[in-house]
Amino acid sequence: EEAGEGHLFRVVTCPHCEATVDLSGIEKAPYIYCRYCESLFGDGVESLEGAADYRTCDDCGYHDRVRGYGEFYFYFLLVIYGFSHKRRHLCDACAKSLANKLLLINSIFVLGVPNAIYCMIRSRSGKDQRMKGLALGNQMARGKKMDKAEVHYRKSLDIFRNHPGIHFNRAMGYLSASRGQEGVEALIDALKACPNYLPAQRLQLELARAVERSQTG
Repeated sequence: EEAGEGHLFRVVTCPHCEATVDLSGIEKAPYIYCRYCESLFGDGVESLEGAADYRTCDDCGYHDRVRGYGEFYFYFLLVIYGFSHKRRHLCDACAKSLANKLLLINSIFVLGVPNAIYCMIRSRSGKDQRMKGLALGNQMARGKKMDKAEVHYRKSLDIFRNHPGIHFNRAMGYLSASRGQEGVEALIDALKACPNYLPAQRLQLELARAVERSQTG
């Protein structure tokens, strides 16, 4: 206010974790990203079942429903036995892959099988059907089949217009498929929809550094 810029001050409360998100100096947009719980809100996203669970996956990096899973292994060899356990936060697709891995490795010793089955059921249940196209799009994008992925992403965008997470996934898919121009355009769409969307900002920085290395190299 002393500098005559009091009009730039703007804060909002995240509806998911109730943290105060500082948006001072950031252009108003349809969506807002919370850096504390990593969720997006705005433009009807709050009506999405389990909206607070949607963020980028720790494993594949794509935006989808992300939940916590226990990765548990147990072995027993005569008088020697042991186990290992760690907590991972994965999207449904990565959780299914983890469940298959857990089931394969733990099937010999049985004890770890219930956890594998729980992971499989948890990854397949309770998802809002309106985001079904998102998971299918991610599956196609990870296989670098972007023409098919785009069809599924568009179905989700018809419901959640200009959703930055979906545009971010489009950018990730196009870039991994070596379709740079389309990837950059999708990334721009993500940042227009949510200027403070940290995953998109990071990807933008990675691209800038890659361009800089190619020019200096």
